[in-house]
Amino acid sequence: MDDKIRVLIADDLESERMLLKIAFRQAPAFEIIGEVEDGLELIRYLSGEAKYADRKKYPWPDLVFLDLKMPKRSGFEVLDWLRRNPLKDAPKILVFTASDEPSDRVKALGLGAHGFQVKPLGPKDYVTMLKKLEARYWKGSLRDEPDK
Repeated sequence: MDDKIRVLIADDLESERMLLKIAFRQAPAFEIIGEVEDGLELIRYLSGEAKYADRKKYPWPDLVFLDLKMPKRSGFEVLDWLRRNPLKDAPKILVFTASDEPSDRVKALGLGAHGFQVKPLGPKDYVTMLKKLEARYWKGSLRDEPDK
């Protein structure tokens, strides 16, 4: 059995997805299984709709990196959808956003996100963040106090 954490990235910005992919190359505990560019596509992926019904090609994630500000459905709308449509073996949801607004953190966690992470500034910071995240993931909690 593979012990890697299967990650699905949901972010509309290609540059952010690229930074994550670069960082994940240096974090062997994680495996990127896919990426989507908007909230509606994430809902389709998690629902197994259309092309996403093929779970060999689109495997089930253990963890979703969810941006808040995306087209078609925002991260908040995705979280609300997940709350109203509980999934068997639901993945952990890490809100991964540029927003450091306390109200966004409270709202995201209130809607069921397992953690909230402000996007780091550079590639080196992404790797550091992933190493901390790995430790928290295996302990069963993605929640972390904001950096002071």
